[in-house]
Amino acid sequence: MWVVAVGNFVNRFGGFVVPLLALHLAHLGFSAERIGFVLGAYGIGRLGSSLLGGVWTDRHGHRFVIAVSMFSSAAGMLVLGFLTDYAAILAMVLFQGFASELFRPASSALIAELAPPEHRLTAFALNRLAVNAGFALGPAVGGILAHLSFHWIFLGNALADLTYGVLAWRGLPAHVQPTGTAPAEEGSWSAVLADRRLLLFLASIFPMTFIFMQGASSFALYTTDLGLSPLYFGLLLCVNGALIVTCELTLTGFTRRFSPVNVLMLGYTLLGIGYACTGLAHHFATLALTVVVWTCGEMISAPTQSAVLANMAPPHLRGRYMAAATLMWSLATIVGPSLGSFLYGWSPTFLWFFAAAMGLASAAAVRWSLAPRRT
Repeated sequence: MWVVAVGNFVNRFGGFVVPLLALHLAHLGFSAERIGFVLGAYGIGRLGSSLLGGVWTDRHGHRFVIAVSMFSSAAGMLVLGFLTDYAAILAMVLFQGFASELFRPASSALIAELAPPEHRLTAFALNRLAVNAGFALGPAVGGILAHLSFHWIFLGNALADLTYGVLAWRGLPAHVQPTGTAPAEEGSWSAVLADRRLLLFLASIFPMTFIFMQGASSFALYTTDLGLSPLYFGLLLCVNGALIVTCELTLTGFTRRFSPVNVLMLGYTLLGIGYACTGLAHHFATLALTVVVWTCGEMISAPTQSAVLANMAPPHLRGRYMAAATLMWSLATIVGPSLGSFLYGWSPTFLWFFAAAMGLASAAAVRWSLAPRRT
């Protein structure tokens, strides 16, 4: 657990490229529509990693998948930082989406494997503490590096990926054996797709994932249009990370007393409202207040969402179940930046209210998907 936590901290601290990629592409002179297509290509690559990451985790073990993901991502970052041709960038971002996101099902499945059901909510919250401690510091450093030269963010990201890969290969066991065994025919994606309750839950969280994708796309473009430098954008993301580091564990200790359905509904609603308020903010201070609102929604919903999913998963399919959730995020990475950038270019005001509608849609849908079923 400590190796996973430290590795995820390093990965998120050094994950400079994804949140600043829109600014880098704008610096190269690409339009908002083209930027949206590039960010969408990252999502397509992430889609492939979701499908294969869960299968490889169940088949080859957590250590193998995490190490392969980090080493290949480090190599890709070194290449991507020196590309200026649009087609080459598009192709490399597609690869990078696959490589850098391949580890996520393995990491989530390992946490679920190591923590018993009664402690999974806390385990995922602790992991998010490590992740967001890195996120609280990383964007500010990334903003400083981007202010000097955008090449530095790619080099720094590659170093972080390489570090996590070494930690995983040296510090994680090759396999963590789940309790119990199952017939061979159940260990496939068909068994996952047969779980109707899982599919309904995943469908209910998809609208909410659209909101998250705006942080590295339309929100970044909005700050640029307001005249804020990459440094200030990095500081806004630091507000998100700092709040999670200092408040999420305490908040999780409080929200665990309530029904997961009600906790998720409140969190998704706050996410939608927070992003809707972005259109009303025109200065750094007011933008920071909107970040506080949607960060509260994230802190309330994210650990509970992960714990609910982990508790749904049979032990022998945990990698695939976690990959199914990653798949929703991958689809959002395709749709969110592309649609968000298109809507922003057409009408920023409409985009922010559309984000609010997505949060409310997830809040309503999750109540229905997790409601007790009559037999």
